[in-house]
Amino acid sequence: MYFWDSRRLAVDLRNDAVPAATLRNHFIAVLLFGAPSVFYGVGSGTPPDAWDGLRVLGVIVIIIIGIRRAYQANGGDQGSRFVEKSVALLWPLTIQSFVLGVSLTVMSLALDSVMDGRLSADGKALMDDVSMVVLELAVQAWVMWRLTSHISDTLTEGPDRIGLRLEDAPPPEAS
Repeated sequence: MYFWDSRRLAVDLRNDAVPAATLRNHFIAVLLFGAPSVFYGVGSGTPPDAWDGLRVLGVIVIIIIGIRRAYQANGGDQGSRFVEKSVALLWPLTIQSFVLGVSLTVMSLALDSVMDGRLSADGKALMDDVSMVVLELAVQAWVMWRLTSHISDTLTEGPDRIGLRLEDAPPPEAS
């Protein structure tokens, strides 16, 4: 991996001399570097606890496994344009995951209000912590699952194999 020598990386990219596995590893590194910042933003106001650590560790594991699976779905080292496909696909998946996360949070709050009078303060705090960890990890796992699925769609021959009817497919470009 090119940890510091960005100029060398640029030259090697220009010469198409960077192995696909290296690009995959750089992509994983960028995602992992950003993962903790999601949970420990500047304005969080509370010190991290064991549940925060569990969330970050879970996200790191999900990212590593998810990207490795998506990479294999793209053909592994013989695949093409993995990072470009992933970055493009992660944009709509990020928006979708936001909507999914908000929906799950609303359902979690509804469940919380139902359980409000039935649990002790300690039980309620534990339920809140566990539900937040499960919710966040579920959304992250969903994103990686959808990324892998869509990466597979990029390799499928013919529009009928990716959910489009043949008559809805865009016309082939003239060569």
